[in-house]
Amino acid sequence: KAGKKHGMDEVAQPQTVIVDYGGANVAKPLHVGWAAQSGITAALMTRAGVTAMPNILEKLCGFVDCFSSASIDEVRQHFSRIGQEYSILTPGLQYKAFPCCRGAQWPICAALALRDRVPAVRDYRKIKSVVLYVQPWQNTTLVYPNPKTGLQGKFSGEYCTARALIYGTLVLSDFTDEAITDPAVQELLPRCKMIAAASIEEYDRLPTLIVTMEDGTVYEEKSNEFLGHQSNPMSEQQHLEKFRSCAEPSIGKERTEKAISALAELENLESIAALVRLLY
Repeated sequence: KAGKKHGMDEVAQPQTVIVDYGGANVAKPLHVGWAAQSGITAALMTRAGVTAMPNILEKLCGFVDCFSSASIDEVRQHFSRIGQEYSILTPGLQYKAFPCCRGAQWPICAALALRDRVPAVRDYRKIKSVVLYVQPWQNTTLVYPNPKTGLQGKFSGEYCTARALIYGTLVLSDFTDEAITDPAVQELLPRCKMIAAASIEEYDRLPTLIVTMEDGTVYEEKSNEFLGHQSNPMSEQQHLEKFRSCAEPSIGKERTEKAISALAELENLESIAALVRLLY
């Protein structure tokens, strides 16, 4: 009864519905959805004939003035390159091979590489400690050293690294509340420690991952660029494997394969409606 409490007409006040998601931070997964929604809304409004001032971007109190700290002259320089340079081509897209925070991709790749190179680290019971070094900014996104939910696990460098060392893979089903409680992962997790480098220069000098075994043996691995980075691209097969692992639990194997076929012919589809029905 917020309206009545503050002396307002409660009938005129909109009702706020609060949904309990178990304490998980669900805002980030909505960011992409809201961005897509805004794009579709803008396109529909344009088609409907909605117009605005022609200089809305650069005018006083316009978009740039409100949302950018750069001067309008600096922004004009960027606009001058429209149609000539495309970020989607240069530097190009980065794909996340694993369905979790981008910051966790480097230590995951280091863990998988070390696991392939040194089979001894696959026995998590013999691991004494795991130290993962991350770039200065990564400790602002990898904020859950001891995640309690699947969503928090996506933003835990320690959880992602532990799981990669133990199982040699990370897929969408590894980020459920049930997966977080996996006994093997919970046993290794307290021995994992993430340290943020003071600078990029320091990070470049450090190994990405240091695994110390119970017998005192120390193994190090460096991940310069994660799988999916422009300099370390994923293969077509790796893209398909990730798509299948993410899609099949939601839409089933048959619809997933039909969606893959439709996506392969995307430019030739007469209507995208059939593809949308397959995906949703």
